Amino acid sequence: MRDIKQINQESLNLSLRWVKHLWRRPLTLVLSLAQPLLWYWLWQRYHTAAPWRFFMWATFSHGIHSALPLVFDREFGFWDRIWVAPLVSRSSIWISLLGVNWMLTCLTCVWLGYQLLPLMMWLTWLATSLSVGLALWLPSHTSFLASVWLINAFVMLILLDLN
Repeated sequence: MRDIKQINQESLNLSLRWVKHLWRRPLTLVLSLAQPLLWYWLWQRYHTAAPWRFFMWATFSHGIHSALPLVFDREFGFWDRIWVAPLVSRSSIWISLLGVNWMLTCLTCVWLGYQLLPLMMWLTWLATSLSVGLALWLPSHTSFLASVWLINAFVMLILLDLN
């Protein structure tokens, strides 16, 4: 029981750190919340089933970009301080990123009144896991962003092609 409380505390503190990053860059926060609406507005004439497709893509995009601060932490040396900290579980890093990403997805859904939460939750989990894996495997932010762009474009093409 003590370990679970410590893991929750670690995840909460790391989540607050990611939220502070978003708060310091309000444009990132606004754009991440407005992205589904923007894509829907741009493509609604061409696809009758556009809303769910763009919400799914935006959810995947949130998830796949969620580890970008982790990549910069690695490049600037802060990752080493997190890694040598006496954490009970290293999974608290992943849990914190997942929590912040899930919060952004829920805010977008509440803001637009759209209800695909179970599917979005699974997609958020999948994309965040993939993103954290890529962030820890790839050597620099340029290679991370290139891979994210390719994955994102591929997912967008799949979602647009569905009839």
